[in-house]
Amino acid sequence: MIIYGTKSTKGKLIDANCQCPFCGQENSLAVLPYQKSFHIYWIPIIPTGKELFVVCKACGHDVPDHYIGGITPEIKKQAKTPLTTFIGLFIILALAAFVFYASTTSESSSKNDAVTILTNPKVGDVLEMKINNNQYTLCKVTSISNDSIYLQFSKNATDKKKYLKDLKKSFSNEVSSPDMIDGYTRPELFGLINKGVIIGGDSR
Repeated sequence: MIIYGTKSTKGKLIDANCQCPFCGQENSLAVLPYQKSFHIYWIPIIPTGKELFVVCKACGHDVPDHYIGGITPEIKKQAKTPLTTFIGLFIILALAAFVFYASTTSESSSKNDAVTILTNPKVGDVLEMKINNNQYTLCKVTSISNDSIYLQFSKNATDKKKYLKDLKKSFSNEVSSPDMIDGYTRPELFGLINKGVIIGGDSR
């Protein structure tokens, strides 16, 4: 269950330097701001508003704001929104940045693996491919000539990249057939890496 809602956080007193009508203490009135914020599991995400109250620092009474001449724009400016009300937002942004960085690093590493394989290919090397409609499949090197690399394509595909690991297990048992083998030049294969078709690989 997700716990969420709003909460108020007490801010720093702002001196109004006026006399309290209840205890008579001079210069004892102050404005007490309460910052309202939306929270998830009590972690503030974003501020949603602010309430300002006049109180006496000496006797603790709540005092009508007309005793200080009302809540002026100058007082409102001093009632700044605490940075702590953005903690949740900062956490969300940091997590999003981390996920983006990790994803980008992983994709770059996978492409480097494919480049390494095609630079010095060996029979049995496996390449990961992203094909039409966001489907993923595999192909493996079956033979190499002076100017071409011949690839056997898997008969199976998956709609999730993470399932390629399982696909590799079944691919190793697939029987090769001529209609599933195509030849490519190295420039063609490097072009497929640049286009995001070949996205990774495992060297034998």
